[in-house]
Amino acid sequence: MIKVNINYPNAHFRVHADPSCTFYQDAGKGGTRVVHIDPGNQAQMLPQIGIGPYRFLAQKGFNAMWLEFDFPDEGSAMAAIRQVKGVLDRRHKPIRAVEIETHCRTGRR
Repeated sequence: MIKVNINYPNAHFRVHADPSCTFYQDAGKGGTRVVHIDPGNQAQMLPQIGIGPYRFLAQKGFNAMWLEFDFPDEGSAMAAIRQVKGVLDRRHKPIRAVEIETHCRTGRR
């Protein structure tokens, strides 16, 4: 599973793929929202990211989110991550201003 940490308005979009990474292990702690995306719900979830309960605001509870991508391979997960980034780029200017940053990787390809 690959996890992505998104922050707003002090934007970052960080990929965490190494289960031994402290940030990976702490995903969702402290009340940060966690959203699970997999091939079965991707089409449903993609249009919702950035709106409703998945929106970003400059206030506690809405300024951070972890996305968990559970795909059969890293390439499929990264393609889904790029799709989510594209959706958020259209909805949130601060997120548009940052690149996808890889914090940690696994040895898998």
